[in-house]
Amino acid sequence: YLGAVKNDMTFGHGITGCCWLIEFLSQEGFIENDPQEILEEVNQYISLYVEQHRCTLSIAELTGIGMYYQMRQATHPTEHYRKEAEEIALLLAEKVKDDNDKESVDIMMDALMVMKGNGMMVDENVYRIEQHIIRTDISQVERVYYKFKLYLLTRESYWWIQVQESMKNLLPQLMTLEDVRMLAEIMYHTKH
Repeated sequence: YLGAVKNDMTFGHGITGCCWLIEFLSQEGFIENDPQEILEEVNQYISLYVEQHRCTLSIAELTGIGMYYQMRQATHPTEHYRKEAEEIALLLAEKVKDDNDKESVDIMMDALMVMKGNGMMVDENVYRIEQHIIRTDISQVERVYYKFKLYLLTRESYWWIQVQESMKNLLPQLMTLEDVRMLAEIMYHTKH
């Protein structure tokens, strides 16, 4: 199983998501030891993987790496980590520019969060994502969640009002575990 995870750089299924989780749990006080001791070898592996696959990394892979690198930079700020995060954001910006709505809305939103977290402008892509959400057949919960992610991305009151209205108008329905996760993420971010 480790082999499959180690060669998958996506956030949801791969090693970068596992590393992000270790950093997050450490930041929240659930891991007492310094995560750098745990992750040192993995960090070297990810850096080597990026170096070897730079031209073929997908948006999903770059996003996973970028999300982990941002968390790592936030918890252990160094010039080296900052440069690695910026490099991934630049590669991601090139891929996003040429995407033409092939990638999932989730991945694209996370990609834009990585880019914005590295000081890049993402406004031109917000409209593209909004249109993609409108055209896509998704559940009510997903629609609220994506509006919420657009709010986090832009911090525009328009999106916050959209989230509040959509939450009020959610119809009772059976929810998947993924729907519950999305609502939990909205509640987590609105409490902090």
